[in-house]
Amino acid sequence: MLVMDHFKDIGVLRSPSARYDEHITSVAANCHRLCGALLHSFRTRDAQLLWMAFQSYVKPKLMYGSQVWSPTAQHSILTVERVQRRFIKRSSGLTDLPYPLRLQRLNALSL
Repeated sequence: MLVMDHFKDIGVLRSPSARYDEHITSVAANCHRLCGALLHSFRTRDAQLLWMAFQSYVKPKLMYGSQVWSPTAQHSILTVERVQRRFIKRSSGLTDLPYPLRLQRLNALSL
């Protein structure tokens, strides 16, 4: 008998235990790679330009199906938030600022 420990349903990784930890970590890892590709693609580190690229390419992947897998555990929330935090920190002029102030400068909200 074949036992599946997880399966993908409409792009959301699910497990029989109805926990979405594996989905959250896989989405975060995928988005970290995408952020790296974006940063590698642009020669500039202009914060506004990079923020628009993040909102266009990365944020939809992070938010897809979030109504289903909405993270409730603190470590899951931090895993998702870490993607945005790390990307914004690599923009010019924002590296030395604390995270809330970086968000304020970009007129952005926490995920």
